[in-house]
Order: sequence, then structure tokens, then C-alpha cells
Amino acid sequence: MMYDVDRGPNPTYPFIDMGVSPPQDVTDFIANTSATMQGVAINFDGGLSAIRADSTYILNPALRLLGSLGTTVSNAGLDFHPQNTGINSFPLNTRLAFAASSEPLIEIYDTNCYLRVGTIPIRDPIIGPITAAYRSSTGQLVLVGATARGVVIATLPNTFTTTCP
Repeated sequence: MMYDVDRGPNPTYPFIDMGVSPPQDVTDFIANTSATMQGVAINFDGGLSAIRADSTYILNPALRLLGSLGTTVSNAGLDFHPQNTGINSFPLNTRLAFAASSEPLIEIYDTNCYLRVGTIPIRDPIIGPITAAYRSSTGQLVLVGATARGVVIATLPNTFTTTCP
């Protein structure tokens, strides 16, 4: 399921509710079609979605593969920067995605070039969901993830940079 802000209500699909995508045939999925999906994320405006399986696949609203992130298989945690508005998101520090790793760290990926551009060390590996929020009052990012021993909360400055074109 995707969200297309431009779609709006559509009388030919009575089950569509203000922009939710219609059913799609995804039989042309390029990678292993039997891969188990462990996590799903949609960016701020619905222009990108990410599916976490044997890697993380970045898709457009038409469910076409744009690129893949080299994430580990074992974790499901994944979220976009709260202000990510697609591959050409500006400023550059908003075109990021955050993924849980099998190691005790959070990986940072650029959704334009699909490369890992940084990591955030944490005490325990995240084994469940991860979410990112932006505090407009302080300009900080807050990342929250579930670990085997509880919840990890990382408060970070929103100053990440990327070297991708």
C-alpha cells in the first residue's frame, strides 16, 4: 500500500480513501520474489517507500524499484528522515533513511545514491521497529528503537551531511 498525495478520491476504485494507492501487480519484482518482508516505511510525501527484506528496496509510488540499500537481513527497523520528500529532497540532510543493524548501531543511508553515509553507535542492537522524529523547537532528530533490553532513544543534531551527488 502506498500513498499518492496527487491521486485524491477516484470513483473507479471505490475502496481508495483520499490517495491510498490501488492494487498493483508486483510480479516483475527484480530480486528474490520469495523474500520475507520484515519492515516497511513511507517517506513524508509518499514519493518513496522502502521494503526491508534480504536488502532494503526503495520504490516509487508506481512500485518501481529505484535502488537498494545494503542493510542486514536480521532486523526489521527502518524509517525515513521525517522531512524526506524524495530522491531530490532538499536540504541534503533530509534525504536520509535510518536502518537498524545486526550490530549495536543505527545505519544512515542516502536515498539519492543508496549508499551508507554514516552510523550511530548505540548500546544494544535494535530488534524491532525504529522511528525518527524531528523536534522543530530544538532542531534535533530523535530516533527510537526497540531492543532486547528495552527501548533506545537517540537525540541527535539534524546536521548529517552526505557526499553523494
